[in-house]
Amino acid sequence: MYVWAGTEGLVSMRFDGTDRKVVVRVAGPPPPAQPLPPGATPQPPPPPDEVLLSPDGRRALVHADNNVYLINGSAGCRPGGCRSR
Repeated sequence: MYVWAGTEGLVSMRFDGTDRKVVVRVAGPPPPAQPLPPGATPQPPPPPDEVLLSPDGRRALVHADNNVYLINGSAGCRPGGCRSR
């Protein structure tokens, strides 16, 4: 099964919670650009609220910042599991 685990990403695991594998990590849209003080680093994008993988593993729906995005996936996931790249 697949579980959205926040900053960890989309995780594939068995029903008993074993054999955990990170399938994909997705970042939300970057925050609006703001002037930064000298030497400061910009904030990283927040993680999305949810990611849903399509049955064939080729696309994912990403819910982030009250918007929904359709992204192409390259995780190599299929309904039976994922292969690492």
